[in-house]
Amino acid sequence: MKYLRYYLSLDEPVKMGMQGNQANSNALSYIAGSSIRGAVINELSKVVSNDVLKDHIKNTRFYDAYIVAEDKCLIPVPFIFYAGKHDIRNNDRELSENRKTALKVNTRTIDPPAEGEQRVDVGGFCNIIDDKLCVQKVRKIANMHISIGKDTSSNKLFRYEAIDKGQVFSGIIACSNDSIDEVEKILKEKILYLGGSKGSGYGRCRVIKTENISYEKIIDQYGIKRRKDSDVLYIYALSNLLLFDENGCACGEPSKEWIKEKLNLKNAELIKSYVQTSVASGYNHKWRAGNVMQDAVKAGSVYVYRIEGEINQDIIENIEKEQIGLRKQDGFGRIIINPDFDINERIMLQHESLQEPVKEFSDEDSSLLCLVEKSVNQDRINNYISNVALKTAEDNRKSIVRDFSITQISRLYGVTSDIIMNDYSDEEIKQKLKIFYDSIFLRTNMRGETVYKTSITKQKYNTAKLKLPNDESLTMEKVLDEIINDEKGHNNWGVKVKNVKLFKFDGQFNDVRISTTLIKVRFLNEVMYNLMRMEGGKKI
Repeated sequence: MKYLRYYLSLDEPVKMGMQGNQANSNALSYIAGSSIRGAVINELSKVVSNDVLKDHIKNTRFYDAYIVAEDKCLIPVPFIFYAGKHDIRNNDRELSENRKTALKVNTRTIDPPAEGEQRVDVGGFCNIIDDKLCVQKVRKIANMHISIGKDTSSNKLFRYEAIDKGQVFSGIIACSNDSIDEVEKILKEKILYLGGSKGSGYGRCRVIKTENISYEKIIDQYGIKRRKDSDVLYIYALSNLLLFDENGCACGEPSKEWIKEKLNLKNAELIKSYVQTSVASGYNHKWRAGNVMQDAVKAGSVYVYRIEGEINQDIIENIEKEQIGLRKQDGFGRIIINPDFDINERIMLQHESLQEPVKEFSDEDSSLLCLVEKSVNQDRINNYISNVALKTAEDNRKSIVRDFSITQISRLYGVTSDIIMNDYSDEEIKQKLKIFYDSIFLRTNMRGETVYKTSITKQKYNTAKLKLPNDESLTMEKVLDEIINDEKGHNNWGVKVKNVKLFKFDGQFNDVRISTTLIKVRFLNEVMYNLMRMEGGKKI
């Protein structure tokens, strides 16, 4: 048996429903081996006779294609990694700020999860690099479509979810020595249409690279080492498994009899399992019919057995090549025995598309793309400021509402909203806020002199303190004063907009620039808005 690894670049979204019916259903996070199998058979049938085609296909297996990130081939994240809920939440917040931080995780194979822990990155894909779990999730899109019938009453609105274009996936084809050259020739730089709605804006993929590879190198590419436990056996599901017992009934784990027979062991007892299930289905375009729906063990599931006997590495490798269960030709049944998943950190990989970037734009295209870029980046910055402001509002809710009053919160929100909507310059913003500031703190006496007020409102602005993201606490008077008089614009209160990852078309256009003054006004506006929302129902 020889192995051919191929790389697919998605030129269009790929639509593969989890249960055959692709309308209004969630999409798979990988390219199913059965879809690759159908595409290859279709291409082979154009160049060889039916008899030769059968010889090529009967012993050929098409493994599922998983996402590629940072030139690393990934596999489904095992269901044995846990972390504290608060740690996961904090890490997600840091990732939203484009900070490549590590999350401390615990590998739970025998010991149960601790209180407050939850599974990490279920549904994601990973590689193990320097004893770290490096994770990437697949981007998906959802589009609405309308099916127009003979009359308006038969019109239907439905939703398609699909794997987003611009991503790269890699899969493996296992075939005989006589077939591998023909299969590679068929795939080389080939355009394939995969999944549903082909020809309607879905399914176009390019084979951008192929390579012959040994089984040992396949395992090495995933960063997996082997455990050396003498009395414990681990089985990791590298793909979905269709398992049946001796009576032909679907089951949820490899039987201990199968393990004892295949590995020549005296005894094997299941002591722990981390399993999720799904329904395996599909659609055969040649038959124009759906495949039988069957219960399957999800890729990423892990089984732990207590064993008696010696484990032979050569036997393990042969079992992995042989696979387990049904539909092996479609990529089901792949396992890894005794993988070493003892890691304690998780980091997120950055997806890198292998597609050639667009190099040239017309003047009209450039102008349009500049507007798109500005709009996208402005939204990203605003979303970041909103998230930081929400956290600030939550931290300040009790103290600021107690000392400041909901009426003053509403006034400040109204002033900052007016500034944002009118797109003022920095100087105009400061002038508007100065007028507002003077209305609170200053008055003109009978002699025409400007003097400080002695009012309840002024007292509230002098008393109420706002704790900022940089842990500095300022009175509301000082908050306004810093916006009005911050000439250099260096102090942004810890609202680190520079950490937001901005969108650029191949580096040809300038990033969106946002002044410190406007950052502060937007931040203050969002804080006041969230405080009002938290105090909803109270009269202003």
